[in-house]
Amino acid sequence: MTARPIQPRPPSESPRTIREFRETLTGSDLARFTAEIEDVPLHELRDYLKSWQHLLHLRTVPEIGHALRTAFDRPGTPLLLDEPSVRIPLAELRRVLDVLVRQVEAQATEGRVAVADPYWSVPPAEAADIHAGPPELTLGMVSESWEHLERMVEDESRTVGYGFVWLGDVLRAIGAEVV
Repeated sequence: MTARPIQPRPPSESPRTIREFRETLTGSDLARFTAEIEDVPLHELRDYLKSWQHLLHLRTVPEIGHALRTAFDRPGTPLLLDEPSVRIPLAELRRVLDVLVRQVEAQATEGRVAVADPYWSVPPAEAADIHAGPPELTLGMVSESWEHLERMVEDESRTVGYGFVWLGDVLRAIGAEVV
């Protein structure tokens, strides 16, 4: 088998082989790709390469380039952006919440914590869509989120998964007050 010279490609043309793709990488990207590619199952290879291409493209968008470098340049961080990348054990989540609530209780007066009511909010669906760039902010109210949570506790048939979003609003406000 004779070695073929690598033909230069126009910049808009996608790499056709793993060798060509590897030639587009530098620095920590090249090191990470080289270390990971050997362990990617064949049936996941296409998605893996698309994820790399997507990540490299997103880095060129100034608004999100820094955030992506911070989030994805750590070894072991999954590249498949459409898949859940963090698995949180619910028993551990319960323990974390319990520890945090006990800490706030120790600092609270009269068993309550006062928080700022209005806050800037990013709708959850838009917050998770990093492909679309920075979303529009909306005005949220901690009191409104708290009312929804109280109604869920009063009547558990009203419990919805969105309760975690409302709880997140409340916890974020408490966290801002107790730091």
